[in-house]
Amino acid sequence: MGAMTNDGSQQWGPAVGLLAMLGAAFCFSLMALIAAELDAGNSDGGHKYFPFELVFWRSVFMLAITTATLRAKKLHPLGPPDTRTRLWLALRGVCGLGFMASFYFALSVIPMSDAIVLTYTSNVLTAMAATLLLGEAWHSLDFAGSALCLAGV
Repeated sequence: MGAMTNDGSQQWGPAVGLLAMLGAAFCFSLMALIAAELDAGNSDGGHKYFPFELVFWRSVFMLAITTATLRAKKLHPLGPPDTRTRLWLALRGVCGLGFMASFYFALSVIPMSDAIVLTYTSNVLTAMAATLLLGEAWHSLDFAGSALCLAGV
């Protein structure tokens, strides 16, 4: 991960996290570009692939990759046998499917740049929801980051 210092701590820990976030944002944008291109109309005005076809095939490939990774690490695909944990995992899966289907559908009806901008506002909405629903603290840095995010919209 990062270079070790004399006391055994990692020197590059935060930099690795930031690079991972940058890589994830790049991959997300690349996914949007490919999805928009696959959904773009063909010569007779129809779709090459419909948004829910793209969601299906993306889900199939992610299932294969995730299953292989879990088997290699010898982890159970449903997590620990705790019922509550599995319910949260199922809810996360349903929400993820809803996001993916909504995002791919948005790519088919609005310009790609608008769909991506709307998607990136979800972080601000999540932070606001956490403050209102869970009572989490909202600091001046949170406000400044949210204002900058929304100003870019």
